[in-house]
Amino acid sequence: ICFFLNSCANIVMPTGGEKDTAPPKLSHTSPENNTKNFNSKNAVFVFDENIQTNSWAENFNISPATKNPIKYKVQNKTLTIDLENQLEENTTYCLNLNNCIRDINEGNILEKLNLSFSSGEILDSLKLTGKVLDAMSLEPISNTKVFLQETDVIDSLCFEKKPKYTTKTNKNGVFTMSNLNNNNYSIFCITGIDFAYHDGDLIGFYETKVNALDSIEIILLL
Repeated sequence: ICFFLNSCANIVMPTGGEKDTAPPKLSHTSPENNTKNFNSKNAVFVFDENIQTNSWAENFNISPATKNPIKYKVQNKTLTIDLENQLEENTTYCLNLNNCIRDINEGNILEKLNLSFSSGEILDSLKLTGKVLDAMSLEPISNTKVFLQETDVIDSLCFEKKPKYTTKTNKNGVFTMSNLNNNNYSIFCITGIDFAYHDGDLIGFYETKVNALDSIEIILLL
């Protein structure tokens, strides 16, 4: 009897298995990537597990920029982005959600997630790539905002007018702007919290106009 009671008292908790290190996987989106003639009010992302956002204000980006901030909602496995009255006609958009999403349990971050679509018949497919470097050391600078302005914007006003296309550098100082047209633009970069100039921000610019047709790597110095 003593042996039986002692055996019942020694309860061992089951092991939880290996730790989950995988980020959420994208199951499907609406619209699908590279959709044309998009006219819905929302863009919807569905994942394979429950999700939460990760530094959304810092990481989320829509390009070209919209007039008003983009609203969003997360419910269980679904992210819904509100695009009602935000999109211009005949324009290609790219939603950049790199590092915006993580899972609920372990906080694993989905590092790369983008969605492109057009509100018209044409889907622009050109891109610009480049790096932002420290002017003295030539070391790459991460998390720097990079943007294009239309050529009719005076350089001195480039930080006061909402930029046309926007992105930011990754941990290696590299930036990519996708789904561009073949127009000429001025390109700038700036440190800080947004695309406007604040005291203490560092700024850099490219001396000549850029066009995505040129297929050159752009080097910006700060």
